[in-house]
Amino acid sequence: MFPCTLPGGRRGKRFKKLASILGSASVQRAARDFHWQALLANVAQVLSNLVSFILLTLLLHAQVGNRGRVERGEWLCLRWCQV
Repeated sequence: MFPCTLPGGRRGKRFKKLASILGSASVQRAARDFHWQALLANVAQVLSNLVSFILLTLLLHAQVGNRGRVERGEWLCLRWCQV
């Protein structure tokens, strides 16, 4: 599809320069650091979702329990019987 070289052989020179830059220790270290930072961000997101799920489940359970008290009329006694 594409010609193997551009006029003047510049593609080979550019490729070699890019390969040497990407193969350098500093770029490899930056790529490794990015990999671990991305993994840490994913773990933090999973933990955040887990904590949110647990809290919402507990709140929903408490709300269902309070609904039962309201249906039985216990909230009236708590509100009007306290002096």
